[in-house]
Amino acid sequence: MTTTHYSDAQGNYVGGFADGAQPPEGAIERPAPPRADAVWGGSGWAVPQSPQPTLEEGRAAASMSRLDFAKLALREGWITAAEAKAWVPGNALPQIVTDIIAQHIEGADKQDIAEINALGQLVVNRNDLLLRLLMMSKKVTDAQMDAHFGVAE
Repeated sequence: MTTTHYSDAQGNYVGGFADGAQPPEGAIERPAPPRADAVWGGSGWAVPQSPQPTLEEGRAAASMSRLDFAKLALREGWITAAEAKAWVPGNALPQIVTDIIAQHIEGADKQDIAEINALGQLVVNRNDLLLRLLMMSKKVTDAQMDAHFGVAE
């Protein structure tokens, strides 16, 4: 089976046509493009650049493992080595996390659930509420946290 590829007169990829299938009238035969959204530029295919995510989109997508976050928190002095060693395997939360939960969540049952969720969380998301409360308590700026998570402005 032989497939030939075509663009329209403006360079937009029309498709590949095999075994006698006919392209639309006016289509121009081209070599196979790397992707279907490629555009013929006269001497080759150009692939459109993906738009850069907004700062908010970058923050929403940013995360790191609990292990990496525990190491970061230890380096920054937010938690002790003993707390990091207990937190990484999910044995105990750092004191600052339990303090934040106690200060911001009402009711022992809801606090227990929040602690269980925090212990079970294997990935720390940049926009996580507990992380944002930690940032506030340690006076960490959004720009500093963005740098830790690799979020570019």
